[in-house]
Amino acid sequence: MSEERQPERQAARAALIQARENPRWPINNMNRNKKETEKLLTLLDPHQQVQEVADFIQRVRKAPASVDSRQLHYMRKRYLDGVALRDMDDMDALYGRILSDPDAQVYRQAGRRYQVRSPREGWIAVYDPDGTRISLYHDLDDDFGDALWTLSDLIR
Repeated sequence: MSEERQPERQAARAALIQARENPRWPINNMNRNKKETEKLLTLLDPHQQVQEVADFIQRVRKAPASVDSRQLHYMRKRYLDGVALRDMDDMDALYGRILSDPDAQVYRQAGRRYQVRSPREGWIAVYDPDGTRISLYHDLDDDFGDALWTLSDLIR
């Protein structure tokens, strides 16, 4: 690896360790796009008989400026995408497995966020340079260009 890539590698490694060992999710301000928020709540509405969904909808309506991103992703994955998650801990475990797959490839999204593509899990995890967990989605084989590193190269 060239010397000029070394600081970038060290920064990616530090952020990865932070995302793995101290899992944090941001708070979303859902006031920023009220149409999308209403669309989400409408899509979740048929699941309101489930208490956790009803509670989530109520919290979003009451305080849309401070929505827990972890819970938001969980609701979308479980109830809208049909991913077999029993609870948010299952989602966290999947995220952890992605960030621990030695064959996973690391990319840089738009020059800022890191994307980790796990061939073993078939999922992609996105994390910020400060180690905050951002997103989790199925790997649809999108072309991200050349990988910067594999996790086994990044963490030795």
